Amino acid sequence: MGRTIPTVNQVLEQNREQWARFYRALRREDRELLDRLFDGAKYFTAACVYQAHVSPTDSIFLAMLLHLEKELQEVKTRLGVANPAPPERDPLLLSGGKE
Repeated sequence: MGRTIPTVNQVLEQNREQWARFYRALRREDRELLDRLFDGAKYFTAACVYQAHVSPTDSIFLAMLLHLEKELQEVKTRLGVANPAPPERDPLLLSGGKE
């Protein structure tokens, strides 16, 4: 990767540039939040590489969400807030509706 196919970091920066007009329309404090989202996505670039067949933007957005969830869990842990048990996974959903 890098010569003919852009690296995940290059795609991340290209996405950041594509959102430049949106970024400029935000208030300063909201710009900082968007910067943090893009920066947080960098922690999951390895996972994005393995998901190369999906839209790169989708991978970046999912990485942002994972980073936010990780930060939220850290805050809950510091506050001593118990996390509810995750909902049970429906086997039909996991198999694509086929049994």
